[in-house]
Order: sequence, then structure tokens, then C-alpha cells
Amino acid sequence: MDIQEKKPLLREHVQYEGTVSGSGEVTKQTAPVTVAGTLMAMVPLMASFEFGFALMFTSPLARVINGTVDGTVLMNNVTDGGLGMTESESDLFASSACLGAMAGALLGSWLLALIGRKASLMLCCLPYIGGGILQATAYTFGPFLAGRILVGLGIGLSSVAVPMYIAEVAPDKVRGVLGTAHQLNIVFGVLVGAAVGIPWAGQWRTLSWAVIPVPCLLFLCCFLIPRSPRWLVGKGKIKEARSALMKLRGNHTAIVEEELIELKGSVGNQDGEDEGNGAQESSSVFVPTVLIVVSFIFQQFSGVAAMIFFGGMIFRMAGITDNNLGATIAQSIQFLFTAVSVVLVDRLGRRPLLLISCICMSTSLSMLGLFFYTYDDDGWPEEATLPAEFALAMTLLFFIGFSIGLGGLPWLLMSELAPPRYSGLISGGGSLVNWLCAFIVTESFNPMIKAVGNAVAFWIFGGIVTCGIVFFALCIPETKGQTLANIQRYFQGKYKLDATPQREKNMVYASLVVGIITVGSTVAWVLIKKHTSTSTL
Repeated sequence: MDIQEKKPLLREHVQYEGTVSGSGEVTKQTAPVTVAGTLMAMVPLMASFEFGFALMFTSPLARVINGTVDGTVLMNNVTDGGLGMTESESDLFASSACLGAMAGALLGSWLLALIGRKASLMLCCLPYIGGGILQATAYTFGPFLAGRILVGLGIGLSSVAVPMYIAEVAPDKVRGVLGTAHQLNIVFGVLVGAAVGIPWAGQWRTLSWAVIPVPCLLFLCCFLIPRSPRWLVGKGKIKEARSALMKLRGNHTAIVEEELIELKGSVGNQDGEDEGNGAQESSSVFVPTVLIVVSFIFQQFSGVAAMIFFGGMIFRMAGITDNNLGATIAQSIQFLFTAVSVVLVDRLGRRPLLLISCICMSTSLSMLGLFFYTYDDDGWPEEATLPAEFALAMTLLFFIGFSIGLGGLPWLLMSELAPPRYSGLISGGGSLVNWLCAFIVTESFNPMIKAVGNAVAFWIFGGIVTCGIVFFALCIPETKGQTLANIQRYFQGKYKLDATPQREKNMVYASLVVGIITVGSTVAWVLIKKHTSTSTL
């Protein structure tokens, strides 16, 4: 069966079973899912947990930096054992992890290719450990800030290395599950970070020491896992690649040899074999790079920073006055629905989850914009203002939507779409864009609020997410169940991916209808209340 003719990119999605041999013949190939191989692929998830826990480190400290919590020592009060931090230093400390993460992403793009995925995982443990020690033992602001930047460096390194290692060692059947488990463990780490802030609020030295145990355990466990077979083949270490595959797939010699042949074919172009024409080669690199970068842009400009910023205020308006308790509730919701995403990603697919995610988030942001519009407009009668419980429900809807798709799937797509020859460079670049956008949004959010107001800010984010619906629907290919080699062939125009089943399209359409009805009915309710209240005056 010859399927070598080129098809329109991002338009054809026809089902083909198996993989494509060098002659164009389709053959059946299924990597077995073994307990040992799955456990080995899960080891890097400890770095994902540390990513979330270390990132949440500042949350239990926020109130301590700016005020007393249960009589604990203020970090800005030198006489009581604090660090003498000014307000500007507190802001710098909060955003310094993003700066370290950007440096880590750049470093990771080089290290992934030079020393491999496993060694990069081991290396990312060192900044976590060193940064935690610096923070815990600091008596001036300088070492404390340096420790936070080091922790950010570890976050950036792990954000590149973890998805890449998992994608390259996991069997195709569960690659989506394990790939989204990266985000699940990040959220779990954030949840634990928020939870420990309840009993340990303000105990910053204790929290700093708590950053250290997990990377120590990860470093030791990395001695038990093999190197990435794909990276080994790319370096010409075929014997070591075969040994690694035997550990991951069990004693299935025929399947291991078939997967090894496929790996040689997909990364063989690194030695100049079967390169094809220049235009095709450029397209197979440029298109997935653009898709990865734009996915991360939509992730960070979705308004997640705004939701975190306003989440505490909305929780207090709804009667939940403890900041750490509110953060723990929000993170619990995220953890639960990220787990739902893990279950659904290899059943529904990547694109349907991204679309449902964006629809939920767009609806939530639009409604929160309306809430702040009615809340901020002093000229409206009080009866027309939406209740705080409505804002709380929309906030939770946003976190549900973010957790189901846009929170974790861009990381999975980064590891799946990047061509093997440039995977380290593209993954590092995508992660760098992610952290750069996070830094831009964090630093520009307050000025934007002052310039346009709360309501317009939420509507801007809602408009961005709505554009994301169009992007993910038209441009992102469905990679569910596909081998990495076939995904690469797709971008080379040599393979056609699955069509989206009608039932999955119907789920997306139903979500869109529910969103439209929610927005329309709420707007109508507010207008009716306004008209009624005005008429009675």
C-alpha cells in the first residue's frame, strides 16, 4: 500500500493501522506495556512533583512578607529574625523563579542533545538541592534570592527533560497518560505546597528544607532507569539502545528489534540518510515548532495568572477568608480534573480535550468580566450585581477547564511533535517561550488592570482563549495512539493521521452550546435586572 504522496498539512486525518516501513508498506507494530517499563517511565514524575512544590513555595510566604500570620516572624523584620526584605525585593523574589526557569530551559535545550535525557534529569536535581540549602540558610536577601533563582533553574531543566524522556520511553498506548501525568504531578506538587502552608505558614526555613528530599530521591532512582533509546540511536549507540528497549519492553525480542529498526529509520537522517528535499525538511521542522510555540503562548496568555491573582479575593468574597485554605481548595479542583485528563487523553484524544478546555475557560473568563463589570460599576443598583458565589463558580470552572487540557497538553504536544533531530532545541525553545510568557504576563498584569480595569482585562483573556479554540480546532493534528515516527512522517507529508470520530466532535459541539447558553442567559439576566431596577426608581 503506497501512501507516499503528499497530503494537505493539517487537513487530512485518515486512519491507518501500524507504522510505515521504508518501502511505504504499512506493518503492525505495538510496543507492550510492561510493569517495569511503566515504572521506569514514571520515575521522572518526581521531578514534576518538585516542579509544582518548589513553584508554590512563595504562596505560604506571601502573607508573611506583607503581614503577620499567627505571630510568625515577618521576613521583612530584621530585628525579629527576618531578612529585611523591601516590597520591591519581595516582588523580585516572587518572579525570580521565572528568570531561573528561562535559563534552565535554554540550558536544557543544549544538555538534552549533548548528555541525553537521563543525565539531564539527574542534573536538574542539583539546582533544586543547592537552591533549597541556600534559601534555608540565608541571613541576607542576596543568598535567599540566589537560592530561588537556582530552584527556578531546576524547574526550567525539568520542564524540558521530563516530557521528552517520558515520550521517548513510554509505549505508544500509554504515552498520552504518562505525558499528562507530568502535569498531574505538577498540580499535586502545587497542592502539597498550598496544603503545607496551612500549618507552616511563614515558616520559610522549614519550607526551604522541604524542597530538598524529593530531588535527592530522584537522583538515586535515576540510576535504575535506562537512557532514552531514541537518543542512543541518534548517537549511534545501537547496542545500548537495544539493551534499553529490552529493559523497557521486556523479553519481547521481535518487537524490540522492530522498534529499533523504526528508531533507526526516524533518526537516521541525522547521518544524512534519506533527507529528502530542503523544502520538505524545513516544513517538517518549522510547522511543529510553530504549533508548539503558539500552544504555549495560548497557555500562558489564557489568564491563568489573573485567576491566581484574583482567586484569593473571590474566595474571600464568597466567605473563605483563609488564603491558604482557598488555594488548597483551588489546587484540589485542579488535581482532580487533571486526573480526569490523564484518564481521557488516550481515549478522547488531545484535540477534543484542548477544545473542551478552551470552551470552559472562555466561558468562565467572559462571565468573570461581566461580574467585575457589574461589581465595579457604582452607578448600577445593588440588586443587579452578580453574587460572589457566581464568581466563585466561574473561577472553579476556569481551573477545571485549564486542568483538563490547556494546563498539561502543550507539554505533551511538545514532546510528541518535535522532530528527533531537533527535539532538544525545539523543546528548550518551547519551554523558554512558556516561561518568558509567564514572566511577561506576571509583570504586565497589574499595569494592565490599572489601564483598562478588571472587567476588560478578563474579556481580553477570554478573547485570547476564544482564538485558541480556532487554533486548536484547525491546526493541531490528533496524535492519539500514534508512534513518534509516524507523527514525524505526517509533518513530512508521508503519513495521514486519524480522523476525529463524530462522537468526539459532538462532545465538543455540546460543550460549545453549553458555553453559549451560559453566557447568553447570564447577560440576559443582568440586563433584565438592570432594566427592572431602573424602572422602579
